Amino acid sequence: MTEVEKVEKDPDTGKRVKTKALEYEYEPEMEDTYRSSMLKTFKKTLDDGFFPFIILDTINDRVKHFEQFWSAAKTKGFEVYVAEITADTQTCAKRNVHGRTLKDIMKMSNNWESSPRHMVRLDVRSLLQDAAIEEVEMEDFNPEDVPQETKREEEEESDLVGQKKLQLLATHFQICF
Repeated sequence: MTEVEKVEKDPDTGKRVKTKALEYEYEPEMEDTYRSSMLKTFKKTLDDGFFPFIILDTINDRVKHFEQFWSAAKTKGFEVYVAEITADTQTCAKRNVHGRTLKDIMKMSNNWESSPRHMVRLDVRSLLQDAAIEEVEMEDFNPEDVPQETKREEEEESDLVGQKKLQLLATHFQICF
């Protein structure tokens, strides 16, 4: 984080005012230092045992960048899942908040290493907006047209599905990316 001076318009007076703010500044030469610091913090978090699940949200374009995290979590008894979130390089460049160039992003994409087969992958595409259904044809529906008996069966089935989902979540409450 770097302190920078910004000139902003005051919403009350309309005048331009200088303010100081902290901004993220990506420093490629510090990447290894960042990773080792993050690993140290991650291991401390595991040792403290305060959390039943931990999400590690970081760019891991190489297996060597995350295999130590995976091993540390497994050693502490966590069930480890890896989620690979992919997008085309243009989309990544637009969403980029780290100041990386399109060239840097393309280099990462071209050198991307997939997770080893022994690491359980979590498919999160259905949770992302990019995977949303774009067009759906809907029919008119009148709930009064459905027989009362069918409604009760659907409600019972819905309750059962909800209970199974809760059981599944309770079974796998320890998760680590």
